[in-house]
Amino acid sequence: MRIIVVGGASTIGRRLVPALRSNGHDVVVAGRTVHVDLTAQALP
Repeated sequence: MRIIVVGGASTIGRRLVPALRSNGHDVVVAGRTVHVDLTAQALP
């Protein structure tokens, strides 16, 4: 499953992202300095 984590560099995000990835999820990290295109054309 593709999961977008907003605040992936935060206290919780730093632990959540590796846990999700270790369970086989495709994780995209978004934040103030990393912008993610959420339009239908950008998602497979």
